[in-house]
Amino acid sequence: MQEQYESEAKFVYGDTKKYQEFEANVNQLSAEEQEKAYQQFSVNMEQVFRELAKHQNLSPASGEVQSLVVEWKNCLEQFMVCDAEILSCIAEAYTTDRRYAGYFDQFGDENFLRFLYEAIMVFIESASNR
Repeated sequence: MQEQYESEAKFVYGDTKKYQEFEANVNQLSAEEQEKAYQQFSVNMEQVFRELAKHQNLSPASGEVQSLVVEWKNCLEQFMVCDAEILSCIAEAYTTDRRYAGYFDQFGDENFLRFLYEAIMVFIESASNR
């Protein structure tokens, strides 16, 4: 599954500077380091999503939720710089690519993806107003 996502990401974003930056960062690591980095990334992301699911009763704009979105962004930035465009694309993929639905089902109810999307969009909007 990870290989499929990687090949799709390369096809869609391969010509972008951000993707080339990501690829350069990853290629500096040995195969073993890459595997460890991906495993730790996966663990960190799951922790953030579990915490977000616990806060689903709050507004996506609440301080608690927004601090978790910052943690999510920090996880992503282990591999690449995430500007508003990249974050928006990721949020959009979470809600439109049905393969993500099965993954996100473990964290919350059927409203979790909408909540996550809204929280990310609030973060992007507030960051652009700074």
